[in-house]
Amino acid sequence: MTKIKPQPKLSEIKEDLSGVKNDLSGVKEDLEAIKSTMATMTTKRELSAFQEESEEFFVAIKKDLDNTATKDDLIVLGSGLESKIDKLGEELRTEISSTFGQILTGQDKVVKMLMDYQSEGAANTSAHKRMDESLENHGKRIGVLETKFSH
Repeated sequence: MTKIKPQPKLSEIKEDLSGVKNDLSGVKEDLEAIKSTMATMTTKRELSAFQEESEEFFVAIKKDLDNTATKDDLIVLGSGLESKIDKLGEELRTEISSTFGQILTGQDKVVKMLMDYQSEGAANTSAHKRMDESLENHGKRIGVLETKFSH
């Protein structure tokens, strides 16, 4: 014989339905949280656009790097500059030497003029001294003559 199950009471059914309702409410909250999280997640379309932008950016950087001087370029440039600087240094030394030579030549002329002036001054001093001595000598002689003839 089969045993017949007793029928659940209406209050038990209401209680079971209330538990299911609470469970569905929790599922609804979980679905809302998943929906919110998915709204902030990146889509394939966004990733594809980002990849295209990144590729363009890296192509531009590579192009810039291709135009950037390398160590070897800088060495070649440096050696070229070094030779130009050496050449300018030689030209400057030559110009300074020439100018210095002109200055020394001018100074030699001034020094010669001063030495000539000094020699002339010494000669004039000597001549004046002789003239003074001669005048003194003449003065003494005239004095002697005057004393002789005045008596």
